[in-house]
Amino acid sequence: MPNYTITRQVEAEDIVGCTDFQTTQTENTDATLGGGALDGDIIWYITANGGYSVDILDFSIPGATLNTMGTEYVWTGGPYLYPTSLPILGVVMEQVTPMQISVTIYLAPSGYHGITGPLFQMPSSNVSVTLPIDGCAKLGAPPSQMVIENKSGQPVVTTTTVNEKQAGLTYDEAEGTISGDVDVDLLSEPIASYTVNAPNGSRFKAQPTLLISTKDYIAKSTVTNDDNGNIISKTFNIFKAI
Repeated sequence: MPNYTITRQVEAEDIVGCTDFQTTQTENTDATLGGGALDGDIIWYITANGGYSVDILDFSIPGATLNTMGTEYVWTGGPYLYPTSLPILGVVMEQVTPMQISVTIYLAPSGYHGITGPLFQMPSSNVSVTLPIDGCAKLGAPPSQMVIENKSGQPVVTTTTVNEKQAGLTYDEAEGTISGDVDVDLLSEPIASYTVNAPNGSRFKAQPTLLISTKDYIAKSTVTNDDNGNIISKTFNIFKAI
């Protein structure tokens, strides 16, 4: 059991068949990047099952050569990609969240990624292509590491609270860090909350904002008003992205 599923991102122009991995194309149509009648950069998602996580370092295209470009892992060559095999010219993987990896399959050249070769043109007959992906999901919780900072420069009162159900997480108040392992069975609940309070007798002219510098987390917020409708507090509930 791989303990993950692979799905395809269906574009508005796609006419799918029995599954999302089958599409109807018009003869002599050229593959183009960024959408179009024949999508030249098809996107798949590897998504971990509940209780598991996926790491891009654990996945590969068999026999292909890896070139890293920042957060993108570019696979070219080998027995399943150009020039040995067509129509797939190259594959780019990227870690979306600890639970998901995107896999972009190129049927047209991408100069940015160094993916070369002839763009795919739909022939008169059906085309069936197999793309093997090696990899496995890991049992257990994805790690969490975050630093919460007040950069407003204003005399607000802040409070950080870790969800007591997340027994694997700890909060270092002196450093402002939350670290540990997230319980994947509780991903529907916040892992922590961050509350910003106006000083006594004061109010916020505009709602406080929280900037999250990574795709690993999302926040949902609520505000508290005084009897006159003034905003005096805002709480950000922070969730692990899935």
